[in-house]
Amino acid sequence: FDSEGLQKIREFVEHGGYLLSTDWALDSCIAKAFPGFVQWNNGYTENSVVDAVVVDDDPILLAGVPRVAHWKLENRSQTVEVRNREVQVLARSRFLQDNDASNLGILALTFPFGDGRILHLVGHFDNNADRAFNNALPDPAPIIGISLRQAIAANFIAASLDGDMTGQDGAENGN
Repeated sequence: FDSEGLQKIREFVEHGGYLLSTDWALDSCIAKAFPGFVQWNNGYTENSVVDAVVVDDDPILLAGVPRVAHWKLENRSQTVEVRNREVQVLARSRFLQDNDASNLGILALTFPFGDGRILHLVGHFDNNADRAFNNALPDPAPIIGISLRQAIAANFIAASLDGDMTGQDGAENGN
């Protein structure tokens, strides 16, 4: 993104937009449009399916998700360094923690900006098109049958449509 594009993204979120990003958008967009929150720590993942542990109690983004699941990572997905206390880490990997330059193993995080919110997920947002017809997702979460990454993203999208990240049916937003 050029500086004008980054500014438009920043203004979109600042004015109440919700931004979902994955993988290389960390360095090319998120760290540049929202400096001081998160950044790429110069580490990469390997192509693998790792353990995923939910480490937060967010009642909206983590509604209905299992506490422990799998998470598919691609070769050279960017690993994350947190730079601000407002960043809320949602899921980590114990395996990735041992192989991450920051030893954090972050898989999913969110943070507010202005009136909006950003959700970043490490790894690609797979469409699993080649697997869709045989129900063999590479990282299905127990009980829900979709990946933990997809479940968190779906909750984020639902919250953006509802305009409520408070868990209080819009009380904070005046709805």
